[in-house]
Amino acid sequence: MLSTKKLAIASQAPQIYTPYGVFAMKTGTKDAATRRLARIEGQVRGISRMVVEDRYCIDVIRQVQAVKAALAGLEATILDDHIATCVDHALTGTNVDERREKVEELVAVLGGRKK
Repeated sequence: MLSTKKLAIASQAPQIYTPYGVFAMKTGTKDAATRRLARIEGQVRGISRMVVEDRYCIDVIRQVQAVKAALAGLEATILDDHIATCVDHALTGTNVDERREKVEELVAVLGGRKK
């Protein structure tokens, strides 16, 4: 997760308002996520070709596992960014309802359920 130092730096960042909330994803995170998604997209296309070509099942499964691992890494990157921006903003603000909402969102997403 994020260190106290990273949270302190994030809380000093300017607020960026978006249609979906107060903060947008940090530029570095957005760029990294876009690159990762392009790589994952290529991996998925490769798996599709493997299936069409009747490749050995275990080889296909290994590639599926690689995509799952890549998606998990992407998820962690985006979650860290969300904590450093949206959650930090809510926790350091005065709006108790916003704090509660962000905590409930985190509990739901980390618990694997929809909010």
